[in-house]
Amino acid sequence: MLIAALIAILSAPVAGQAAPLFRPFDAPVIAPAVAAPDCGGETAFTGATCLTAPAGQTDALIQAYSDRLYTLSWIEVDGSDRRRAFVRRRDGGGCDGLQMLAVERGDTVLLVFARTPGDACAAPPSAGAAA
Repeated sequence: MLIAALIAILSAPVAGQAAPLFRPFDAPVIAPAVAAPDCGGETAFTGATCLTAPAGQTDALIQAYSDRLYTLSWIEVDGSDRRRAFVRRRDGGGCDGLQMLAVERGDTVLLVFARTPGDACAAPPSAGAAA
């Protein structure tokens, strides 16, 4: 019992300790959302970072994460009620891209965050470019 108590004490968060950071943009998880490491079992989101929350909180969480991303220098460049796209300039040039998608599933919502590969600010190839 002493060992179990010691493990519990050592694994408990320290008062004043920062909340764990949420990837892909190193921001704390905003309550009432919680991490969903397996993205709710959705194989289409393999490689993404997901959260789950009550569906009634969808709009508030989308706004809260949009606001948080703005404080981290992400600029919203496209979106709708349930999908948002962001870019952030890289120090060495070019841009990182990030997409946020909300998928309502009955009484819960799955918030999916995925980085855009490559340079999100690069010009798309022209229609006449060789393939």
